[in-house]
Amino acid sequence: MEYNGKVCFSEESHEQGMESFLASRAGVITLACLTIAVVIGISVLVVTASSDRIIRGASLSADEIADAGMSHAAGILATLNESDADDVLLAGDGIPGTGDELAAVSADLGPIPARGVRFGGGLYRVSVTDDAGDDGNDYSDNNGVLLVTVHAVSRVRESVSHEAEVRIGGAYPAILTNGPLKLSGTLDFFGDLGYPHTNGLLLIGDGICTESPVEDVSEVWQTNGSPDCTLLKSLGTKRALAPVPAVDVSKEFRPMATVILGADDGREGLVMDTDGGLIHRAGSARSRGSWSRPGSRWEWDPGTGTWRHYGPEIPEGSYHSDGNMEIVGPLGTAASPARITLSAEGFIAITGIANMRPYREPYIAMAGTDLSLSGTAMNHEGYSFHGVLRANDQTGITGTLRLAGSLISSNHGDDGSPGCSCNPVPLVDGIQELVIDGMILNEGGFRQPRIRNHQKKKKPAR
Repeated sequence: MEYNGKVCFSEESHEQGMESFLASRAGVITLACLTIAVVIGISVLVVTASSDRIIRGASLSADEIADAGMSHAAGILATLNESDADDVLLAGDGIPGTGDELAAVSADLGPIPARGVRFGGGLYRVSVTDDAGDDGNDYSDNNGVLLVTVHAVSRVRESVSHEAEVRIGGAYPAILTNGPLKLSGTLDFFGDLGYPHTNGLLLIGDGICTESPVEDVSEVWQTNGSPDCTLLKSLGTKRALAPVPAVDVSKEFRPMATVILGADDGREGLVMDTDGGLIHRAGSARSRGSWSRPGSRWEWDPGTGTWRHYGPEIPEGSYHSDGNMEIVGPLGTAASPARITLSAEGFIAITGIANMRPYREPYIAMAGTDLSLSGTAMNHEGYSFHGVLRANDQTGITGTLRLAGSLISSNHGDDGSPGCSCNPVPLVDGIQELVIDGMILNEGGFRQPRIRNHQKKKKPAR
């Protein structure tokens, strides 16, 4: 089976939860790379649940294979509840750490048999034990954290052992942001996780309506929205903090892209494939240019380091800009949405009417700085965006938003983007402001594998 796409995970520190996602389909596993706090290898795989075949056309290092195994294990554990931890430890022969702990899972992600999974010309095996910081009982867990060990060997017989603590389960809400948030407009939330959460001050207008209880807020003020929104009747207690770390877009998303739009380091104006091979030379560091296909045109603007897309269609795939990116609508239709995943080192701006689904689930867009959406939702009775919209800095909405998924702001800075001093979504007096009309649905289907204290131990080639 040949596969050249990549979907990635990011690692969390001891203090910060990891916000990453693993999407699954029946009988298919989308495995991705784990971005660690030090330089890592990036790996990719799609394997059927019963597959024991080597992925053809790929020969990866032992580190890359182990990263894929760690992502696979973390993705499985992310679908479980903390109460399932003991069942994992006692699976198979009833003894933790023997390699059969994930061999009989029922999750769509598929099991990891004791014999291992062949991948990238090699193989990885996974074992699970209780973490050392628990209660001292190797056969039970009381903190929702397990120790995952991955042994991997490459085609050239290089072998490594990776070890990391993985937290079971976890999901995030419709809106999640670090720092203070001021939310207003006329916005309806639906679903079990249809509510806003911030790791700081929460100011909210009375036009914000939810089906689920909303955490306590610092201030509610009168807006032009309905005065009887359920928010005022369903305030709850403050939920636990869920810090949102910044994502290393270059390491986590660039390697998964099917199309790379060059904007720096001598690649200005170049359109490249996932391996860096030249597809088209649109321009240079000083000259504008374009790359066109039927119904789709990318234009390169060297003045701002921005790739700008025009046209109602775009071939499905993952598109990464080393600089900034703009999508000018209309794009896609309700019946035939654009199936793309967008990522950029700088900002991403989506303007006009758009209907989008993720190519690499669950991400629609991942911005290295700001993410800005403006325009009118195409599907007035449903959802125009299905998936995750995320920014390392701020998100900004103008117009109507109809989203089935999550809107996430790491809020880690308030600076300009690469190639220009552009700051599409600035903070206002240190506060992120979101004025949104529309609706957001979040049923809790997105899970976030959390991996921390990742250790690597290499062994000599044999």
